[in-house]
Amino acid sequence: MDRQPAAADTRVVLEAQQPLSRSLLWSVQREFYRRNGPRAFGDGLVPYYITNNPFIAAAYADVIGAWQRELGAPVNVVELGAGSGRFAFSLAKALAAEDVRFHYVVTDFAEDNLALLRGHPSLRALADAGRLDFARFDAGGDRAPRLDGGRPLDGPLVVVANYVFDSLPHDAFRFADGRAARARVTLRSAQPEPDLADAGLLTRLELAYDYQPLDGPAYDEPELDRVIDEYRARLDGTTLSFPCAALRALRALAELAGGRLLLVTADKGYHRDDELLGRGDPPLAIHSGAFSMGVNYHAIDRWFAHAGGESLHAAHCHASLHVAAFALGAGGPELRRAFRRSVERFGPDDFHTLELFVERHSDRLTLADALAAVRMSGWDARLFHACLPSMLAALDEAGEGERRELRRVLRLVWDHYYPIGEAEDLAFAIAVALYRLGDYADALTFCARSTELYGERAATHFYVGLCRYQLGQAEPALAHFERALAIDPAHEAAKAMRVRLRAQAATRV
Repeated sequence: MDRQPAAADTRVVLEAQQPLSRSLLWSVQREFYRRNGPRAFGDGLVPYYITNNPFIAAAYADVIGAWQRELGAPVNVVELGAGSGRFAFSLAKALAAEDVRFHYVVTDFAEDNLALLRGHPSLRALADAGRLDFARFDAGGDRAPRLDGGRPLDGPLVVVANYVFDSLPHDAFRFADGRAARARVTLRSAQPEPDLADAGLLTRLELAYDYQPLDGPAYDEPELDRVIDEYRARLDGTTLSFPCAALRALRALAELAGGRLLLVTADKGYHRDDELLGRGDPPLAIHSGAFSMGVNYHAIDRWFAHAGGESLHAAHCHASLHVAAFALGAGGPELRRAFRRSVERFGPDDFHTLELFVERHSDRLTLADALAAVRMSGWDARLFHACLPSMLAALDEAGEGERRELRRVLRLVWDHYYPIGEAEDLAFAIAVALYRLGDYADALTFCARSTELYGERAATHFYVGLCRYQLGQAEPALAHFERALAIDPAHEAAKAMRVRLRAQAATRV
């Protein structure tokens, strides 16, 4: 039998045998976030909810407040990679409620992204009140944030890093027989890739690792090399990602803070000794045009330990989110108590697990159940949306006490809400609930807020028409039903109300 010639490999090599931390992957990541900015979160391109809700903000505020009280001095809270700005809004609100002495600094690496955050009404209000500032800061390279207006950033720092370290450059090392080898990356694609921000690029890439033995120090940076040397001496047959960019950023920020630094962070990651063993090539989790890599919090533990600090982790295994705190220069019993109270006993990871349970079973909730769930969440909009159908279904049988509590919940959910353009229209949902409660004037206010955020919609005009009708304003009500039908000619409920109002008008004539 004739042997067929091997098919030619037509794949395009984009890079070959680059150290992981210098791979093209990270440029793809930066370009995605530079181009999409805060819109990536509102459009649902990258996950954000688990680290952007009032519950996790309240947990952080408790931990930060404890550290600030132990210090006895005001603190600058520096959020790395602020994304949509939603967490900055929630945490600043929670810190103020706890009487923490703080100034909040929102950072991003891209100036265009900062411009969008500066223009958000909720953040602008905090900035006008003197509680918040903006700063360009590239955690993967800059040594210090550059604040708007040139104000120096010094004194004790609280660094907030949610879903940040998993997106900064990592290295990876394989350890065996007392030796270490550095991971190198080769990237191939089935086609040329001229556009690094192409949302489909990551799904087309083929990533291959090889490992180059180290002949000397990995970095010629004592703080980082010390951790690698520890792994070299104690680990065998395992491969670990190494958060080199995160550690460099923390070193620079600790110097800026004069050695008084608290890091509060949440990410996918690991920190226990047993989690270091038997690991292989670090996988990438793809999120549309971006990706993330699990964080080796054990390496961050060791960096803080060598610097004389302490680390706080929950004793139990997390289900979805690892939340940790690391302190330098201060930290004592009050900080540890706050961490146990707000993270370990029932923390953000537990809340997310319970929140998902409530969403799955929301159709079985009583009104009392639903109200309790929203209170537990700290007035979270997503959980409120999940519970709303059960709330509305139970309203006809509700007593005045429950109806009064629902009004209070509606006000507080809106007060804790930071719009980012997501599909769920909270203002309209609240308007519907207020209409069902008979609060027609208040429902009109929220219909107007819905239109301001989402533009004209048939459903909104329909509810404005209902409210006007209930308030005895038949002529304006008819105009809104007509407008609803102009937008959606198939809106049957608006057709029915138009027929009713026209018939009533004819009877009056």
